[in-house]
Amino acid sequence: MSLDHTAALESASWGMFQILGSNYSACGFGSVDEFVKTMGESEKNQLDAFARFCHEAGLVRYLTSLDWLHFALGYNGRLEAQNNYHGKLKRAYELHRS
Repeated sequence: MSLDHTAALESASWGMFQILGSNYSACGFGSVDEFVKTMGESEKNQLDAFARFCHEAGLVRYLTSLDWLHFALGYNGRLEAQNNYHGKLKRAYELHRS
């Protein structure tokens, strides 16, 4: 952070949804500092930021249609397959849906 405060905050992932700081604008914030401060205040703020990010990134359609692969690709990028995020999401959904 002593080298570049903004770059340090933008390059880290924040909150329970691990949103990269460089996505602060897509989460509805005017600056990465505001984003980081808000993420540290509550889990509700983290969930709100996640919802705004999903809406802004066009990912809501994949969540509502349970299209885990395309959601994971949009959220985690093309390397998501290495970690099987879409499979983990599907299993978690099936475990908790009732």
